[in-house]
Amino acid sequence: HDHGGSTKEPAADMAHMHGHGGAGQVQSTTPTPIQEVALPEGLSAAQSIAVDSAGRVWFAEKVGKNLAMYDPEKKTFAIHPLPASWGKMGFSNITLAPDGDIWFTVTRWIEGAEQPNILGRFSPADGYFTKYAIPHNSIPDELTVDANGTVWFLAANKNNLYRVDPKT
Repeated sequence: HDHGGSTKEPAADMAHMHGHGGAGQVQSTTPTPIQEVALPEGLSAAQSIAVDSAGRVWFAEKVGKNLAMYDPEKKTFAIHPLPASWGKMGFSNITLAPDGDIWFTVTRWIEGAEQPNILGRFSPADGYFTKYAIPHNSIPDELTVDANGTVWFLAANKNNLYRVDPKT
């Protein structure tokens, strides 16, 4: 059980639409439903995205080792860094549980670091990260949480499907 420092930053240049046309490009006059939200300075390599019941958008930032949340109503970001005690790893895939917790897999952050055999959970209610060691050198990859809160994940390096009941 670890508490990572959390910071909040205002969203930069919010929800602007791009219609840049350059030499040799055809610029459409048809409006697009696509809107872009610029990430705050310092966030990079965003991947794996999920939306919670309050409409907040959560995503993993692999390079900076952050879990980020964007609140579209407030137009702000909250950044939750992976605690330093977790070592040389960063977020990989995330999924949301019915109770609002975020489950995630991790990947080694730098070449030469040992491949992590870890499944993680972040509780937005208290800001705590919890680490779960996975047996048999299994490396969690894709994951999901069912309606009962049971976590399911694949470990391709072992060709196995795993089930985790966080209540036990």
